[in-house]
Amino acid sequence: MQKKFKILLVDDREENLFTLEALLEGETRDIITATSGKMALEILLSQEVDLILSDVNMPNMNGFELVETLRSNKNTCEIDVIFVSGAMYELKDMVNGYEKGAIDYMVKPIDPIITKLKVSVFERMFNQKQRLLAQNKEMKRMNEELDRFASIVSHDLKAPLRGINIYTGFMKRAIDAKDMNKLEGYFGDLNSTVGEMHRLIEGILDYSRKGFVSDHVEWVDIKLLIEKTIGLLNPKKAFELEFEGDFPVIYSSHLGLKQIFMNLISNSFKYTQDEVVRLKFSSRKLEEEEEYEFIVKDNGSGIPSQYHKRIFDIFQKGGRTGAESTGIGLSIVKKIVKELNGNIWLESEVGVGTTFYFTIKQSAIKAELA
Repeated sequence: MQKKFKILLVDDREENLFTLEALLEGETRDIITATSGKMALEILLSQEVDLILSDVNMPNMNGFELVETLRSNKNTCEIDVIFVSGAMYELKDMVNGYEKGAIDYMVKPIDPIITKLKVSVFERMFNQKQRLLAQNKEMKRMNEELDRFASIVSHDLKAPLRGINIYTGFMKRAIDAKDMNKLEGYFGDLNSTVGEMHRLIEGILDYSRKGFVSDHVEWVDIKLLIEKTIGLLNPKKAFELEFEGDFPVIYSSHLGLKQIFMNLISNSFKYTQDEVVRLKFSSRKLEEEEEYEFIVKDNGSGIPSQYHKRIFDIFQKGGRTGAESTGIGLSIVKKIVKELNGNIWLESEVGVGTTFYFTIKQSAIKAELA
């Protein structure tokens, strides 16, 4: 939700406050009033203000003294202030106002059009500042994610590199000893380690590329997509498929949806110890228009409960063993689902199986013809 532009009006005459408030009110603004400089300071102690319109000639604390106090405090020193004077001050008074820290100076009776235009300029500046702050926050988040990603990649790439270094040393000693049996064994281990590193690098590249899926949308028959995805995987294990519910044809990313189902289905085959892999697919349209929920359930080894929340983080393998895995696949799935304005979660029991749930919103860009 966009932050409202907060204006503080300061004047010892309530009729002036009423006039200004009526002139400047708007849906994007939050207007507060104060009948004295002291009251204005009390307000500023409890809440942030983006612009102050203050009368100059007020008892006890005039406008100049108010601004001087604001400029001496680090929490209020950057608030923009416009003086609204009830008398025609001389040039030296206006200069004094600017020297105290005012941004602008208006003389009553104020011109309604000019006043509204001036305040609108300050509001546009405020909105630009908010956008910049949001961009800086996002840049900071992305930099932190990049640093974490780089450190994880560096850590995980060192493991196969250490293995390669060890096996080349073993191979050299086997060659020196002319032990061809050991050399052949070490060569197989080295080849396996190189393959692991290749899969890891490919997975990292795949993860880094997943930022374009929502730009390529078309009509996708979900049931047909699932069947074709299984065909592409060409599983070596026997399997049984079950479909429950009406599977839609939705306007979304064909590539993105294929990547989601390919990762979830391949994990089912990878982590199922039974002779037959049983996959159940379900689908339903949610109450919210154009949003669908899909379910993929298997009879695999299951994921321990302590991994349920972090299984979608990059390089997390869910405590499962006995299968080749880089721990990247589910992080890619989460990234795609998020880009398609959906959510993903799971239920799993060790030794029973895992059920993945994810939602997808149909693209707001509709094809002219279905």
